Amino acid sequence: MKKMLRSQSGFFNLRTLIGLFMVLAGVFLAGCSGPAIRHQAQVDPNDDFDASKVATVTQWAQARGATVVWLHYPTKPRTGNDGG
Repeated sequence: MKKMLRSQSGFFNLRTLIGLFMVLAGVFLAGCSGPAIRHQAQVDPNDDFDASKVATVTQWAQARGATVVWLHYPTKPRTGNDGG
């Protein structure tokens, strides 16, 4: 009876180990990518956000083929005496 060499057995097959590594790496990278849907920040109508800044940056980005995703909308600079 011919004895099977370790290099020929299914568990220690190099191709199988490389395939398993690739699948696990893909699962890991997919898990690190985060959610597929990103929600836009909600604008509070009482906030004093700078709509002109938003429009300017959005136009600048669209002219260059980019998309802007605002995490925090810019606010207008405060003027006057605030005690500090």
